[in-house]
Amino acid sequence: MKKFTILFMLLFLIQHLPLLSKDGLQGANWIFGENAWLDFTTGNPVSRFGANLFTHEGCGSISDKDGNLLFYTDGASVRNRNHEIMPHGANLAGSYNRYATSQSGLIIPWPGHPNKYYMIIIDYLWPKEGQNYEGLSYYIVDMQEDNGLGAVVDSVISFIPKSCEKVTAVQHSNGKDFWIATQLWDENIIEIFLLDETGIHSIHKHKVNIFPNFNNVANTKGCMKFSPNGSKLASANNGVGLFIYDFDNSTGMISSAPLSFTNGLFSVSYGIEFSPEANFLYLSCSRMGGVSTTNGTPDNAWLSQLDMNAGSADDITNELVILEQRGNNKDGGSMGALQIGLDGNIYFAYKATTTSIYSNFLGVIQKPEEKGMSCN
Repeated sequence: MKKFTILFMLLFLIQHLPLLSKDGLQGANWIFGENAWLDFTTGNPVSRFGANLFTHEGCGSISDKDGNLLFYTDGASVRNRNHEIMPHGANLAGSYNRYATSQSGLIIPWPGHPNKYYMIIIDYLWPKEGQNYEGLSYYIVDMQEDNGLGAVVDSVISFIPKSCEKVTAVQHSNGKDFWIATQLWDENIIEIFLLDETGIHSIHKHKVNIFPNFNNVANTKGCMKFSPNGSKLASANNGVGLFIYDFDNSTGMISSAPLSFTNGLFSVSYGIEFSPEANFLYLSCSRMGGVSTTNGTPDNAWLSQLDMNAGSADDITNELVILEQRGNNKDGGSMGALQIGLDGNIYFAYKATTTSIYSNFLGVIQKPEEKGMSCN
């Protein structure tokens, strides 16, 4: 497993849309963790300095079609390319605890508005006494403001008051609009939205009946991802399991009966990413704070590959390949989020603990379309 150290980096990675790897270099700059910055404009990632961001989990950044950084966010504030807080870009809805939201800071170009972006922020689900949980909120950034550095020009707070710590998006089959998905806290519902040139609209709420209502806040942690081709939607629920749905990116409908994985290591699912052609799903499994499980996997961490062409959930489980394992019986640490890069590699964040060293790394899956250990 190839790995390299990112200075000042914590456990979790940035979130980019699958479409950004297809549309110029909009996903070329990753700013995440503790001031970590990777630049993919030349093809291979290059570490850069000067970022001003501190977060343990969800964040987002976006560049123009030529790969020039535009802005980035940790959910608490949004900073321009000069690493300064934008006008009206402080004290965002994720301000209470920017360190602990699985996915926050999803940035989507607004169709039909070349200089405007939707920025989706999710609040932390454990507010302090006297504070409200804002759920999912969105902000609109206009890059024509502040002499081309951008400013927040509009917002809707608590757009989805009961959103879990997960949100993802993928391009519509029309090549212009976008589908957005989130999961609702304390309800068995996945809600699908359409973002078009007129704004954001709820399309439908999909009732999910295969796992209990979320009555443990920790179970809302974990990531949600669309496959790059828009045919699959995967949801990792730490403390519950992994669920994979068929998705129609022409209508926004998802399958009523997902592939369900709830036993063993799946019960502590957290990070997910599809391979470029969606033949494989890569999954990180770690016990997050507050999660308790009776499925025999409370203390270990895994990185696994699932073959999406194997068939049923049982068939996929039987074909599962564990690529990396950490835990009390090894060198400790935990696995974090996964993200595909413009180079087609999949990067994953993890902590590695030895007897005297605590280090943070990015691992690299260099051949994600290869089955088993050949992917490395």
